Amino acid sequence: ASRTVRWPDFEGDLITVSGPVSVANGIMSFSDIVEGTYSGPTDLVGVTDYDMQWTQLDPTSVEVAGTATINRVNGEHFIAEISVLYTGLTSQMPMSQTSHVDFGNEQFDGTVYSFDWQGTVVPEPSGGLLLAIGLLTICAQRGRYQVH
Repeated sequence: ASRTVRWPDFEGDLITVSGPVSVANGIMSFSDIVEGTYSGPTDLVGVTDYDMQWTQLDPTSVEVAGTATINRVNGEHFIAEISVLYTGLTSQMPMSQTSHVDFGNEQFDGTVYSFDWQGTVVPEPSGGLLLAIGLLTICAQRGRYQVH
């Protein structure tokens, strides 16, 4: 997995996080290398409006593009642009999808940022339309071949 975060308000700042991800017994593990520059504020208290678009590039690769609002102690906020590439996947997504994540119980002690999150994933409209057309076609064919 590799993730790139850019902040339009802080020109030239870019952080890249990359490394292998594995899953064993339902637990995801990873070891990342973090590189880049961030010169923005450090009085961060939360993340809101984290929206993403997931797109299958090929059977083993998914690209995620999105934005998040980063909130500061003083009530100000700024935008983070996020792009992620997952490669080496063992299963294919059924269709492209969008998602929205809500964060809660956020804490930042100056070094560690921790949070709880809950997400909603919605099939991309064209993917949902194709699925509906496929199901209608199957139903129509079943009806055509029924014996009365």
